[in-house]
Amino acid sequence: SIETFGKISLTLSISNMLMLFINAMAVILFPALRRTSENHLPAIYKMMRTIIMIPLIGLLIFYYPAKIILVAWLPQYAESLTYMALLFPMCLYESKMLLLINTYLKTLRKEKLLMEINLITVGFSVILTSISVFIINNFNFTILSIIILLAFRCITAELCLSKMLKIQVKKDIILELFMTIIFIAVSWYLNISVALIIYFIAYVIYLIIKKNDAVYLWKN
Repeated sequence: SIETFGKISLTLSISNMLMLFINAMAVILFPALRRTSENHLPAIYKMMRTIIMIPLIGLLIFYYPAKIILVAWLPQYAESLTYMALLFPMCLYESKMLLLINTYLKTLRKEKLLMEINLITVGFSVILTSISVFIINNFNFTILSIIILLAFRCITAELCLSKMLKIQVKKDIILELFMTIIFIAVSWYLNISVALIIYFIAYVIYLIIKKNDAVYLWKN
């Protein structure tokens, strides 16, 4: 219905605006990687992954002041902005997919694999949507299924890519998934100030765990 669409339209519009900006950056990155020797691609991937993911996970902190400002500015959209907690991590997985994984798979001429992963995700989308809309009939789960599907696509594609590049990313994937779950849980169930403190502490712990990767990046 129009009412249901109204609850989510603002959040989707904000997310899509961010995705357009990130997609523009990916277009610039692809020609640069095409000119790079395949021997250097694994090392560059490791560094680019650190450059992209550490700031992106940190940027989720800005959800809290953004929500306060938007609720004060657009009070009639207060309910709609609640769903930002579920959809903001979408930017995390879509950014990694657009900037890094898509670009690398195209550079390695693995478009067919990319299409297969996308088709599998579409299949899961049909199943999850059918369950959430027609069986469970739960709006919140319907919205949550969007991030579940995007995370599935991103993780599946990165695991395939890591095998080609012969690099280990499983620990990082689990860590990022854990940070996403923490963000969604605290943002959905707790008030803004408590959620901000908990997520900030989790991010500091994340930075400590990623310290060696940051040092490697700085040296190279």
